[in-house]
Amino acid sequence: MTTRLGKCLCGAFRFRLSAEPVATRICWCRDCQHLAANGTVNIMVPTAALDIDGPTSEYWTIRRQSSRR
Repeated sequence: MTTRLGKCLCGAFRFRLSAEPVATRICWCRDCQHLAANGTVNIMVPTAALDIDGPTSEYWTIRRQSSRR
């Protein structure tokens, strides 16, 4: 597998992925549309295959009424 590199827009956070994703998904809920002005793409990878460099933070929200199924 080819190593994949990525970073945030300002470059303060960088990552290196050295394995294929275990799972991928595309989300079009209202929260993701608001967050990204579009849908979002998410992946799951083995922890050992992900190297992170730089500050991280978490974002939590309670689903909106419109997102409930």
